[in-house]
Amino acid sequence: MPAAWGRVVRASCVLTPAQKLVWDEYRLLDQGEGAWVTANGLSVRLGIRDRSIERIRDELRGFGLLITEGRAPRVRYMVRLPGDCVPSHRPRDEEVRTLARMLDRILTGTVPETSPHQEEDDELPWSGGAPVRTGE
Repeated sequence: MPAAWGRVVRASCVLTPAQKLVWDEYRLLDQGEGAWVTANGLSVRLGIRDRSIERIRDELRGFGLLITEGRAPRVRYMVRLPGDCVPSHRPRDEEVRTLARMLDRILTGTVPETSPHQEEDDELPWSGGAPVRTGE
Protein backbone atom coordinates (compact mmCIF):
# COMPACT_ATOMS: atom_id res chain seq x y z
CA MET A 1 0.00 0.00 0.00
CA PRO A 2 1.19 3.54 -0.70
CA ALA A 3 3.39 5.30 1.85
CA ALA A 4 0.96 8.24 1.80
CA TRP A 5 -1.61 6.02 3.52
CA GLY A 6 0.79 5.66 6.44
CA ARG A 7 1.06 9.43 6.80
CA VAL A 8 -2.71 9.72 7.26
CA VAL A 9 -2.84 6.93 9.85
CA ARG A 10 0.18 8.27 11.74
CA ALA A 11 -1.47 11.72 11.91
CA SER A 12 -4.59 10.29 13.58
CA CYS A 13 -5.31 11.58 17.07
CA VAL A 14 -7.56 8.60 17.85
CA LEU A 15 -5.29 5.65 17.15
CA THR A 16 -2.68 4.76 19.74
CA PRO A 17 1.02 4.73 18.82
CA ALA A 18 0.99 0.91 19.05
CA GLN A 19 -2.03 0.67 16.73
CA LYS A 20 -0.31 2.96 14.24
CA LEU A 21 2.92 0.94 14.44
CA VAL A 22 1.18 -2.42 13.88
CA TRP A 23 -1.01 -1.04 11.06
CA ASP A 24 2.00 0.51 9.35
CA GLU A 25 4.04 -2.70 9.62
CA TYR A 26 1.22 -4.59 7.92
CA ARG A 27 1.12 -1.86 5.27
CA LEU A 28 4.84 -2.29 4.63
CA LEU A 29 4.52 -6.08 4.43
CA ASP A 30 1.46 -6.00 2.14
CA GLN A 31 2.78 -5.85 -1.40
CA GLY A 32 -0.69 -6.11 -2.94
CA GLU A 33 -1.70 -9.60 -1.81
CA GLY A 34 -1.75 -9.12 1.94
CA ALA A 35 0.74 -9.91 4.68
CA TRP A 36 1.19 -13.44 5.95
CA VAL A 37 3.00 -12.67 9.21
CA THR A 38 1.94 -14.31 12.49
CA ALA A 39 1.50 -12.48 15.79
CA ASN A 40 4.81 -13.98 16.90
CA GLY A 41 6.52 -12.81 13.71
CA LEU A 42 5.19 -9.29 14.18
CA SER A 43 6.14 -9.45 17.86
CA VAL A 44 9.76 -10.14 16.94
CA ARG A 45 9.77 -7.38 14.31
CA LEU A 46 8.27 -4.73 16.60
CA GLY A 47 9.27 -5.74 20.12
CA ILE A 48 5.64 -6.02 21.25
CA ARG A 49 4.27 -9.08 23.08
CA ASP A 50 2.28 -11.61 21.04
CA ARG A 51 -0.88 -11.06 23.10
CA SER A 52 -0.62 -7.31 22.57
CA ILE A 53 -0.26 -7.83 18.81
CA GLU A 54 -3.38 -10.01 18.84
CA ARG A 55 -5.32 -7.38 20.83
CA ILE A 56 -4.17 -4.57 18.54
CA ARG A 57 -5.10 -6.61 15.45
CA ASP A 58 -8.59 -7.10 16.91
CA GLU A 59 -8.88 -3.35 17.55
CA LEU A 60 -7.74 -2.52 14.00
CA ARG A 61 -10.22 -5.05 12.58
CA GLY A 62 -12.95 -3.41 14.68
CA PHE A 63 -12.05 -0.05 13.15
CA GLY A 64 -12.14 -1.60 9.66
CA LEU A 65 -8.47 -0.72 9.13
CA LEU A 66 -7.31 -4.35 8.96
CA ILE A 67 -9.01 -7.13 7.02
CA THR A 68 -8.26 -10.82 7.48
CA GLU A 69 -8.80 -13.74 5.14
CA GLY A 70 -8.30 -17.41 5.86
CA ARG A 71 -7.87 -19.37 9.06
CA ALA A 72 -4.87 -20.09 11.24
CA PRO A 73 -2.17 -20.88 10.38
CA ARG A 74 -2.73 -19.40 6.88
CA VAL A 75 -4.22 -16.00 7.69
CA ARG A 76 -3.66 -13.08 5.36
CA TYR A 77 -3.85 -9.51 6.67
CA MET A 78 -4.62 -6.48 4.49
CA VAL A 79 -4.66 -2.85 5.58
CA ARG A 80 -7.51 -0.59 4.57
CA LEU A 81 -8.44 3.08 4.73
CA PRO A 82 -11.95 4.45 4.36
CA GLY A 83 -12.41 5.82 0.84
CA ASP A 84 -12.86 9.36 2.14
CA CYS A 85 -9.41 9.17 3.77
CA VAL A 86 -7.28 8.00 0.84
CA PRO A 87 -4.65 10.64 0.06
CA SER A 88 -3.15 11.69 -3.23
CA HIS A 89 0.14 10.10 -4.25
CA ARG A 90 2.25 12.88 -2.68
CA PRO A 91 0.01 14.69 -0.21
CA ARG A 92 0.97 18.00 1.34
CA ASP A 93 0.80 18.38 5.11
CA GLU A 94 -2.57 20.12 4.99
CA GLU A 95 -4.12 17.24 3.00
CA VAL A 96 -2.72 14.75 5.51
CA ARG A 97 -4.15 16.75 8.45
CA THR A 98 -7.55 17.03 6.77
CA LEU A 99 -7.71 13.33 5.95
CA ALA A 100 -6.49 12.35 9.43
CA ARG A 101 -9.29 14.46 10.95
CA MET A 102 -11.75 12.70 8.63
CA LEU A 103 -10.35 9.32 9.70
CA ASP A 104 -10.75 10.30 13.36
CA ARG A 105 -14.36 11.31 12.73
CA ILE A 106 -15.06 7.99 11.03
CA LEU A 107 -13.39 5.97 13.81
CA THR A 108 -15.17 7.75 16.65
CA GLY A 109 -18.17 9.43 15.11
CA THR A 110 -16.96 12.66 16.74
CA VAL A 111 -14.24 15.25 16.38
CA PRO A 112 -11.61 15.28 19.16
CA GLU A 113 -11.83 18.41 21.31
CA THR A 114 -8.12 19.08 20.94
CA SER A 115 -5.38 17.88 18.69
CA PRO A 116 -1.63 17.46 18.98
CA HIS A 117 -1.51 19.71 15.89
CA GLN A 118 -2.66 22.63 18.02
CA GLU A 119 -0.53 24.82 20.27
CA GLU A 120 2.22 22.98 22.11
CA ASP A 121 1.09 24.46 25.42
CA ASP A 122 -2.30 22.70 25.36
CA GLU A 123 -3.33 21.82 28.89
CA LEU A 124 -5.11 18.61 27.90
CA PRO A 125 -2.81 15.57 28.01
CA TRP A 126 -3.43 12.84 25.47
CA SER A 127 -4.05 9.21 26.36
CA GLY A 128 -4.62 6.81 23.51
CA GLY A 129 -5.66 9.67 21.29
CA ALA A 130 -8.61 10.67 23.44
CA PRO A 131 -8.48 13.97 25.30
CA VAL A 132 -8.35 13.48 29.05
CA ARG A 133 -9.13 16.40 31.33
CA THR A 134 -7.09 16.69 34.48
CA GLY A 135 -8.40 18.15 37.75
CA GLU A 136 -9.26 21.81 37.15
